[in-house]
Amino acid sequence: MPTIPAHLLVPSHGHHAVLVDADGALPTLDLELDDDDTIVLAVRRMLRSAWNLASIVLETHLSPAPDEASEGHVALAVLDETDPSWSPPPGMRWDQPPRQLPERIGRRAVTWLDEWQSRTAPPPLRSRWARHGWHARATAWIVAALEDAGRPAAGEVEIRRQWGISATARVPTADGGTAWFKAVCPHFDAEVTITRFLHTVVPEAVPHVIAADDDVGWLLLDDVGVGPIGFDATEEQLARAIRRLVQIQAEMVGRDGELRAVGVAHRPLRRLADDVAAAMTDPGAIEGPHVALTRLAEVVNWVRRQSDWLVGIGLPETLLHGDFHVFNVLERNGAPVIIDWSDAAISHPLLEIGPWFGHPKSPGDPDRAWSAWLDALSSIGPVDSLREERERVSALASAFQLVSYAGIVRNLEPANRHQLSDGVREFWGLLDARVP
Repeated sequence: MPTIPAHLLVPSHGHHAVLVDADGALPTLDLELDDDDTIVLAVRRMLRSAWNLASIVLETHLSPAPDEASEGHVALAVLDETDPSWSPPPGMRWDQPPRQLPERIGRRAVTWLDEWQSRTAPPPLRSRWARHGWHARATAWIVAALEDAGRPAAGEVEIRRQWGISATARVPTADGGTAWFKAVCPHFDAEVTITRFLHTVVPEAVPHVIAADDDVGWLLLDDVGVGPIGFDATEEQLARAIRRLVQIQAEMVGRDGELRAVGVAHRPLRRLADDVAAAMTDPGAIEGPHVALTRLAEVVNWVRRQSDWLVGIGLPETLLHGDFHVFNVLERNGAPVIIDWSDAAISHPLLEIGPWFGHPKSPGDPDRAWSAWLDALSSIGPVDSLREERERVSALASAFQLVSYAGIVRNLEPANRHQLSDGVREFWGLLDARVP
């Protein structure tokens, strides 16, 4: 059970002071994380137990571990202002912010403190859920939506995770079921409309949508019943997942107009080389690798040539999930259900394979998975000439993922870009390794 020290930034009502301990420092909790835990869950559980504080956590800022170690993280938990009726526990008091802040989370703490003291608005890229009042609005919407659906909430709306791109919550319902809430960042707003569209076209392939609010990026979904197939998936589960995805893609061929109308971006394969060049123009902004201009030019030219080759094979453009891997596949009554359509796009169907083959712990036999993919895609276009081309196609799919991650990272608040920037570096590495 890993333990992470978390420094707490707790403002008083009205932000006139912050909570400090007997030494005048930020209070600290040693968070013991269970297998299914997140930092926000552990913070709320411990504060309720130890301080009788029903906390609203705005942000859990996890500093990168030194030298990318697997241990050694330090967290900052930023809370919304407390109810004026709550009193600090023994040994704690309201006071001015400490002059000395822990080194690894100090800069982030100063950002929040400066905003509170100057009464300035949060920066535009600040997460929606890291703003005062968001939790109350979201909770009220969830409760009302469940009432309208005839499935009243039967317990607390439990925030399960908050990070740069999304927030999720779980709530039990009076019929004995569970509903899941997801809020997305503005960069991913189209996930809401895309999921609703797929729910009407291929309802067996996605979670049941209870309610949605396109304007604020909110989805309320019925629980599928089991977790992701994950790294322990069998060969048959993996093949079923691939066939399910291609079933959706086959259904979406020729429906570009409908897909664009619900917000799906068009990312044609012929534009991929230019997109890679643009993504790597300022690697510092995306916390990516610094690549020599000569090497970048080689890679871009290679991507351009291979894109022309793959376009020439003749497979039609269709809907891409954009982040298809074993943790975005669940099973409902033994049949695959695909979640998290944040990165959806219209493009070449084989650009989908990047996350599936790119993870070093991806389960199953890659040759069998590749065959399953091509066998399924044979229903929408020619694939026989691709049987020996998995590595070449994987390189193009890695380029596609590189561009995706670069776009995500640029739309995160700079202090939180490290949460996703590893995707930029990993997929550049996979691409670079395959280009002569």
